[in-house]
Amino acid sequence: MTSRIRRENRSTTMVVIDERALVSTDGEGVPVALEWRGSSYRVSDRPTVWTCTSGWWAPLAGFPPAFGGTPVSIGGWRFQATDLATGGAFVFDVVASSGSCWSVVRVYE
Repeated sequence: MTSRIRRENRSTTMVVIDERALVSTDGEGVPVALEWRGSSYRVSDRPTVWTCTSGWWAPLAGFPPAFGGTPVSIGGWRFQATDLATGGAFVFDVVASSGSCWSVVRVYE
């Protein structure tokens, strides 16, 4: 499924998708390269991790923790990547699926 959203007063288009991709990471698990739709991209800025509430916390969601916040897990990464062939740059949101599989879930053009 692909949908396009154009935000008012901005030239950026966000495309919502869910497509498999190959993401290469460094020794700490941070994305450094992306292969998607037959193109190779190099991560060209510092990736930002985004978090979500840990899945095991779901049954306890109605009970706030006694101290601190709810436990979180890495939900995915957002990064700018540059197409090695064309030089075009995009911002990608990716999530790890299972094993070495990743999904591109949003692209900002």
